[in-house]
This record gives sequence, C-alpha cells and structure tokens, in this order.
Amino acid sequence: SSLTRTPRMLTDLGRTFEERWEKGQMKPTTSKILHQQAVTKQEWQDLFWDVHGITSWDERGSHKIYDALKDMIKRFVDDAQKRVMANQDDSALLKAYIAEWSRFFAQTSYLPKPYMKVSLVASNPSTGSGGPV
Repeated sequence: SSLTRTPRMLTDLGRTFEERWEKGQMKPTTSKILHQQAVTKQEWQDLFWDVHGITSWDERGSHKIYDALKDMIKRFVDDAQKRVMANQDDSALLKAYIAEWSRFFAQTSYLPKPYMKVSLVASNPSTGSGGPV
C-alpha cells in the first residue's frame, strides 16, 4: 500500500545512479525484461520509481541510464548474433534469426515504458546524448 511505501520513498530519493543500477535492482530487473523473464509487480513499479529518483536528483542521471541501457542492449544483441551465427546451414540460420528477432521485438513494447523520461531527455539534441532509447 502507499502507506508502507512512503518511508522508502522518502529515504530512496537521494540514492545515486550507482546505488540504484549497479547495487540495486534496476539492472537485474531490466535484464529480466530484456530476456523475457518474469518480473513481479513490485519490481516493475520499483523500476519506474528508480528512474524517477535518478532523473530527478542527478543532473546527468538520464544520460547515465541511457548509457547503461545502450550497453546492456548492445551486449544482448551481440549475444543474440553469436547464437544466430552458430548455425551453419541457411535454413537453421534463418530460423535462429527469426527466433532471436521475435524475442527482441516482443520486449520493445515493455522495456521503454519505465524509461520514457530518459528517452525524452536523450532524444533532445541540446542535452548532448544520442537518440531515443
């Protein structure tokens, strides 16, 4: 309930990107979403809260999240490419490609949701970062 979350909300606001991404649950939860693993309702809600906290309290927070997401997605795509290229014959290669693309595409409707604020900041050329997440 909102009453039980209020103390956490008050103490969590000042947590840094590193505390939330590396030491917290942002990175593991994002990885679960990317790899189509189950995410609890609490993990999903906490991801939105962590993004809000970072982007509200760290001037470079959106850029840090953007860079971490870009790195995570690049590694995911690189791993998928290795799995696809492990197939020798054309038919198996095509089937593996379709399976990997379907898996990745399925997540494109979920992964951006908690990161909308990051996407808006990152897509603004005046902020100095790349395109949308």
